[in-house]
Amino acid sequence: MNDPVVLTLPFSQKTFWILVILLSFIALSCAFTFLGVERAKKGEISADWLVKTISGAAGVFAPIWVLLLGLVFYSLWALASDFNSKLTGSDLRWHVLALVGMITALGGLLGAPLALLRVITTERQVKAAEESLVTEQIYKAVEGLAANIEGVEGAKIQKIYL
Repeated sequence: MNDPVVLTLPFSQKTFWILVILLSFIALSCAFTFLGVERAKKGEISADWLVKTISGAAGVFAPIWVLLLGLVFYSLWALASDFNSKLTGSDLRWHVLALVGMITALGGLLGAPLALLRVITTERQVKAAEESLVTEQIYKAVEGLAANIEGVEGAKIQKIYL
């Protein structure tokens, strides 16, 4: 009844540690984002901290992105130049699958900077809309005060006849 349970994972030790590091990176990223949002709500840091963080990370990862883009283009060129009519059956299937995978990777690599630009643009639009709303509210308040002041001044000008 009290037999120990043994769990065997089909990973090598190297793969296991890569997964541990990757999951740790994801967990730290989530914690960093959560703490940043909480501090921004309390006013301890600026509201555009996320955009600055994304911009900084983009600068750090840009060389890796360029390297990956170059490798994908090289792989596409190698796959396209190696394509011949002698490939049949399973070999042809794997070759086409590799070609489709590289095209998908190319789409992902080209879409990543565009997604970052979209995040930054959306943040700027939100900030502009908030500033416009505040300006509009101040303008309405000033109009209301001006109407009250005109009413009071008009009352002073009138004479009372008994």
